[in-house]
Amino acid sequence: MDVELLGATMNHLGARSESSWLARNGVTKHRSQFLRRGYFSWDLPPHIVHGLRGFFAAEIRTTFSPSDYREDYVPWTASETEMNLLNQESVYFGLPNPAAVAVMEDFLHSIKDEIEEQLGYCWRIYNVRAWSVRPGSAFGPNAWHSDGFSLYRRKLMFYLDPPNEHNGSIEFADRNENMRILESDVAQCILFDSAILMHRARPPKTGVRPSIEVTTIPSMQTSTKCIFAGHAALVPKHINGEIADRLDAGRYRGPEDVKSSPNEKPRRSLTSRLSKAAQRLVRKMKQALRGTGAKDRDEEAMEVRKAHCRVRLNIGGAPTLGHDGWMNLGPVAGPGNEFPFGLDETTLFPVPSSTVSTIYLSDCLEHLDDKALAHILGEVRRVIADHGDLVAKVADFGARAKRRREGDNSNGFRSRDELVGLLEGAGFSVRTVRANQICNRFSGMPNIKVMKKSSFYCHAVPAQTSGKRIEQGGDSGVNRRAQGISRND
Repeated sequence: MDVELLGATMNHLGARSESSWLARNGVTKHRSQFLRRGYFSWDLPPHIVHGLRGFFAAEIRTTFSPSDYREDYVPWTASETEMNLLNQESVYFGLPNPAAVAVMEDFLHSIKDEIEEQLGYCWRIYNVRAWSVRPGSAFGPNAWHSDGFSLYRRKLMFYLDPPNEHNGSIEFADRNENMRILESDVAQCILFDSAILMHRARPPKTGVRPSIEVTTIPSMQTSTKCIFAGHAALVPKHINGEIADRLDAGRYRGPEDVKSSPNEKPRRSLTSRLSKAAQRLVRKMKQALRGTGAKDRDEEAMEVRKAHCRVRLNIGGAPTLGHDGWMNLGPVAGPGNEFPFGLDETTLFPVPSSTVSTIYLSDCLEHLDDKALAHILGEVRRVIADHGDLVAKVADFGARAKRRREGDNSNGFRSRDELVGLLEGAGFSVRTVRANQICNRFSGMPNIKVMKKSSFYCHAVPAQTSGKRIEQGGDSGVNRRAQGISRND
C-alpha cells in the first residue's frame, strides 16, 4: 500500500471517528482550544518526569538507522548524508524498560479524556520515539517544517526539562499564524497539530534536550497502549482495510504525464501539494535569511507565516483542477481529485474540524437535493476555522432560479434570498454577494471568474455560535514570541 493511499485512508478514518464522537456527544460543531489555536499543554508532575527518565537510559542508547522500523510499517527513507546529520545532531534511544513504559501509559490514561475532548474524536498511539537534541542542531525536526502525510496526524511532545531558551523547546505558528514558543518553569507535555502547523525544535544552549514523541491516529475507541515501531517507522501499512479498499477502487489511475489540456501540468494529491508548497516556501525563507548573520526575528516570523501550511477546500471543482494548498472534493476522479467520493446526505469530509481557512463551493450546491444540501453545509460548518472564509458560486443562477419558480422540480434555488437563508441557517454570516468584490478579494481561487456574468456569488464567515467549548487550562506554558509574554486569550 502506498503512502498517498494510507494518508487518504487516515483522513477518512478520522472523519468517521469524529462524526461518531460528535453524535455520541449530541453536537454537530465541537469547540476546544486545540481546534481553535492548534495546541494544548499540560504540566508534568515530578514523579512522572522521574519515571519517564527511563526512556533515556544509557544502555538503550542507539543511532538513527533507516532499517529501524517494524515490518508492518512503511519506513521513512533517508539518504546517508541525512542519516549522518541526524546522528550528529541528536542522540537516539531504543525500547525503554517496562517501568518507564508503564509510567507513560498511566499518565496518558490520566489525560486521555481531556485529549479526546481537545481533538474531538477517539484516538490511539501508532508510534513512540525518544531522542535528545544537541546544541546548535538545525536539521530535520530542528528546521522549520510541517509533518504532512495526513491531516489527522497529531503529536504529543514531552519535554522532561522545563522548556525555555536555555534547555531548548519547540516553536510553531498557531492557527492564527501567531509565533509561539513553549516556555515553562516545569516540565511540559504539549499536544499540537503537527501535520498542519509550521514548527521546529529549539535546541538547548548547553547539554542535551531530552524529548519523547507520541504520534496519534484516529480510532473508534481510545487506547493509551504505547507502540514502539522504530525511529524510521513512518506509518502503519494497515490503518483500515474497508476504507482503503473503497478508496483504491475509485482512485484515479491516469499516467503521471497525462495532461488534460496543453497548458495543464499533472496534478499531485493533497498530501503532496501541501507538503511541496510548505517545502518551497521554507526554502525561500532560508534563502532570504542566508548570509544575514544574526537573523531578524520579525523578518523570520513573516517568512514562516508565508510558509504556513493552510488547508483550503474546493468542493465540486472539476477533476482536472489541482492547485498547491487546495484539496479538491468531488464525485469525479481526475488528476486533481485522486480519491473521489459523492456529495450526498452521508458524505463526511476527510478533514478535521475547524482546520480549513478557505472553502470554495464551486458550482455544486445547485446539483444537491434538500437533504444533501443541508448535510453538506453542515460539514462545511464543521471543518471551517472560526476565522475562515466561505465563497459559494452558483453558475447560470438566473436561468436556474426562473425555472424553479415556474415549477421545475430539479435541484436549485428559487432566489438569492433562499440561498442566503440556507447559509445563515447553517451557521454562517453573509458578508457580501457582490461578484466583483468577491472575485477581486479571492482572485487566487481556482476558476473564480469563469462564467462570472451569469453566476451568483456569496461570501460568508462562520457566525459566533455556542458549540461545545473545552478551553480550561492548556496554555500556561505557551508564549507569543513576538511579544515574549504569556498569552492566555
